[in-house]
Amino acid sequence: MPVRRLHIVSSMGDVTERRSWSGTPFGIWQAIARMHPDIVTHDISFHWRTLGLIGKANAAMGLTSYNPGRVGVGNSLSRARAQRVVDSAGPDADFLHFGSGHLPVRPGPGQRHYLFTDSAACLETANPHYVAITNERHRNACNESDRKMVGMLDGIFTTADYVADTFTRAYGLPPGKAIAVKSGLGRALPDPGPKDYSNGYMLFVAKQNFINKGGRLLLDAFEIVRQQRPEARLVVIGNEEDPRQADDLPRMKNTPGITFYNWDTPDYRDLVAGAALYTGPAPDEPWGIIYLESLSVRTPILGLERNAFPQFVAGGKHGFTAPEATPEAVATTILDALSDPERLERMGAAGRAHVLAEYDWDRVAERILKSFERKADAA
Repeated sequence: MPVRRLHIVSSMGDVTERRSWSGTPFGIWQAIARMHPDIVTHDISFHWRTLGLIGKANAAMGLTSYNPGRVGVGNSLSRARAQRVVDSAGPDADFLHFGSGHLPVRPGPGQRHYLFTDSAACLETANPHYVAITNERHRNACNESDRKMVGMLDGIFTTADYVADTFTRAYGLPPGKAIAVKSGLGRALPDPGPKDYSNGYMLFVAKQNFINKGGRLLLDAFEIVRQQRPEARLVVIGNEEDPRQADDLPRMKNTPGITFYNWDTPDYRDLVAGAALYTGPAPDEPWGIIYLESLSVRTPILGLERNAFPQFVAGGKHGFTAPEATPEAVATTILDALSDPERLERMGAAGRAHVLAEYDWDRVAERILKSFERKADAA
């Protein structure tokens, strides 16, 4: 059987650039390229200045400027770009889409279309934070867009189990149409070997989405932790240029016990590897590659019972789960974690072994390509 050309279409940035979407499209593209002989990439994303204009146009239409690529002007323009790619590809071509903002499209004869995503509109539009910054018209449009998109797709690849399950339940999909293929690691970090978990520091990383990733909640919890453990230390890798971190920058830079680094620090790898505990109580983090990176260097993780975190922590084998998204609950969980350095060491070793075995870009690519093969066999 001849090999069909695979078109990778991305509205999340150039898949050949590591910086796009935390490096996820890059990792998958690079792995698939080692296994598939005929790949073409298409970057249909907008420049950030154009996104600003799209947001203003959406607002004029009564839609929120939040996430402008999913509905409204941005969605229409993205779909038009994607449709031109689909039409020019001709019949009997395969497509892997990154980003749902440019879907649905009209497939050509014999074409197969798959989406890789880390979330679903029905998850986003039920999130209290999302509800607070959007309006009902926007949310209804998002859900309807996803419903049409699911209908035209041959399959959906997700990072997390809970997202695949959500697609299946929400849209009544047949078994196997939505598949969790996981992800690899954002950065390859060397094994630090034995670590001192009694004198190590806590770590938090957020280049963007500081509040959603749990930054402000953690800062509040750290104040409580310091009352009982004045020697406790927290390293924050943040983003001085992100306006959504501006209100919290003074506290990150001036609070005793906290050391702040900008996201482009050359010490990133050493800082992740040196931590005794990664503290990321994210109220709204769909996946979180930093959790995997931390585990890969024997750093246990701490988070909330939300989204993909239960999948990473594996019932307490690799870290700790705060029972509530409050400073008091997070602080109590941190203090419990820091109370037993030997337990941290065991968790770190188990977490590294698990991540290296399960979260690898080549394995992700294999899962994706096998789905294309099964679709071809069933045709």
